[in-house]
Amino acid sequence: MKRYVKFFEHLRNELKTKTSRIDFHLHTNWTDGAASVIEMYEKSCEMQLEFILFSEHARSTSSEWFATFAKEVKALPTMPCRAYVGVEARVVDCSGNIGLGTDILSWCDMVVCSVHRFPGVNGDVLSFDNFDKKAALLKEFELLLAILDNSLVDILGHPFGISMSRFGISPTDDMLRAIVQKAQQNGIAIEINTKYCTDPSKLLAFCDKYRAPISIGSDAHSCNEVGDAMKIIEGLTRHD
Repeated sequence: MKRYVKFFEHLRNELKTKTSRIDFHLHTNWTDGAASVIEMYEKSCEMQLEFILFSEHARSTSSEWFATFAKEVKALPTMPCRAYVGVEARVVDCSGNIGLGTDILSWCDMVVCSVHRFPGVNGDVLSFDNFDKKAALLKEFELLLAILDNSLVDILGHPFGISMSRFGISPTDDMLRAIVQKAQQNGIAIEINTKYCTDPSKLLAFCDKYRAPISIGSDAHSCNEVGDAMKIIEGLTRHD
C-alpha cells in the first residue's frame, strides 16, 4: 500500500466533519512561482494550514537544482505546519510514464502527476490546435487512465484540467466514475484542484461514493493563492 493513502482516505472522510487543513499543490520561485519556499511556508502558517506539499515542476533535466530545493523544504519547522517535498511531474507518453529518474524521486515524499500537454507516440508534443473539444477530452481521459497505472504516482493532479480550462468541456459522469474507481483500486489520490475546477462538488461526490482517496490543492503560484482550495472546500461543506 502507498505510504500516504490512509492519510488521503482519512481526509475524504473528514470532509463530513472537520477537514484537516492542507494544501498539497504549491509552487515557488524554484520554477514558475513568485515566492520563495520560506515565504510560501510562512503564508501557510498564517492560513493555519496543518500540512502542505511543495509540488515543484521537474523534468529529467532538473537534477542539478532539485536536491537543493528539497533540502530547503526539509529544513522548515514541522510545527505549526508540516511541509513535504513533492514534485509535479507531467505525463510524457500514452503509457503513463513521468520521465523522472531516481535521483529526483528519491527526495520526494509524494509524486503528483498531471496532464499539461498531449504527448505523441514518438515522445513529441502534439499541438492543442489539432484537437477539437471532444477529441481533447477523450485524449485527456486516455492519459489520466494511463497515469493511474503508474505505481510511482501518489496524486492525480487536476484531472480533466486541460479539457475544462483550455477547451471549455467537462468530463462525462462515466469518465469521472472510471477515473475515481481506478484511483481507488490503485491507491492514488484524486486531487481536488480548485484552480481548474471552482465547483468540485460532483468530483467530491464521486470520490465519496466510491471511497477514493483525495488530495486538496490550490495550485498556488504566489502567497495570495495559498489555501484557496481550503476556502472553497470549507464553503462547500458548510453549505452542505
